[in-house]
Amino acid sequence: MAARVILNCGYVLVGVRLTHRRLLKGENWRWFLDDVAKPLAVGLAVAFTGRFLLPDGLTRPVLFLCLAALAFVILVCSALAAPDLRQSMVKWVLERGRR
Repeated sequence: MAARVILNCGYVLVGVRLTHRRLLKGENWRWFLDDVAKPLAVGLAVAFTGRFLLPDGLTRPVLFLCLAALAFVILVCSALAAPDLRQSMVKWVLERGRR
């Protein structure tokens, strides 16, 4: 497990830099702000808010369901904070609505 975390951190730290240095010149900060920082900030805000809204004394099955629902809300909110993902999600929902 630790090896995967280290490997993925290496991909982000080294691979992204090389990609933006050679192929996507000038896009590094836009990518970081739009596709990493904003979704991360939104996800963390929703997670902390959800944590404080959870009541104390829940049974394990109820707590599991609440945390699963919170994880889904965090995922959706984070995806909506990323411009490209938001556009793809809206397109997908509109296509499903036409059927």
